Formats: sequence, structure tokens, C-alpha cells
Amino acid sequence: MTIETNVVPAEAVPAFMVTEEMINERDWSRGQAPFYRVAEVAKFFFGMSESWLRLKLRPDEDHPDTWFVLRGERIDIRRNDPGKDDSSRVFTLADIEPMAWSLRRFGAISGLRLAQILRVVEAEAFLYGLLTPPAPEEEPE
Repeated sequence: MTIETNVVPAEAVPAFMVTEEMINERDWSRGQAPFYRVAEVAKFFFGMSESWLRLKLRPDEDHPDTWFVLRGERIDIRRNDPGKDDSSRVFTLADIEPMAWSLRRFGAISGLRLAQILRVVEAEAFLYGLLTPPAPEEEPE
């Protein structure tokens, strides 16, 4: 199987809408935080199965650092218990955007799918108060 690589050059990846700092500077009491499990990320953001995402999270012959590499660095996905390798993975909105760009860069998703994933990330960021929605345009009289 031939895998198309470098569909999007690393330097073409823009700054991200949601950053780790935006997540960390908030008090997420009562569990109302933009944190997601593997199944939620796979289905809600990527429109794929949990097993599809789990395979992408594992290194393979063509992707020795997994499918999630951005600007030459492996994207680190946190675990519920960082001391245990078998602990469940936990994603934030700050993880989803770079993951999507990495999948696009490796040709695993189309540009159209990338655009839709970014729209979902943006919508979730608005709902969690991480981004301010643009002011509505005034209607001409």
C-alpha cells in the first residue's frame, strides 16, 4: 500500500485556534471541561471508529512515531494516569486540531474533512468559552 506523505507541508500548518495554555489557565471544576476519550474523539471529531483512531495512535512501518507528528515532533497524548502506559488516553480540544493537521499531512484525511473537523473544534471552543464568537454584522437599512 502506498501512503501519500507530505500532502500538506509542515510549514503550511497555521497557528492553532485552541492552545494548551487556553485549556490550562481555566478552572474546570465539576468536570465540565473539553476533555474527550478515544471513542468520543474518533466519532465526534473525525467521523471514524474507535479502532481507526487507535490504529493511528500506534506506530507502524510507515509511521514509526504514529500518525500524529507535527513540525517534526510527535504529538504527545496524555493519559488519565500518566504513570501507567495502559491507562486510558485523554484528549483536549488543543490536541484535536494538531492531530487533524497531521492526518491531513500524511494523506489520511481529505482537505474537506480537515475543514469540517476544524469547524467542529471551533464550535466546541465557543461552547466552552475558549473563543469569543464574532460580533454579528449589522444589517444594512
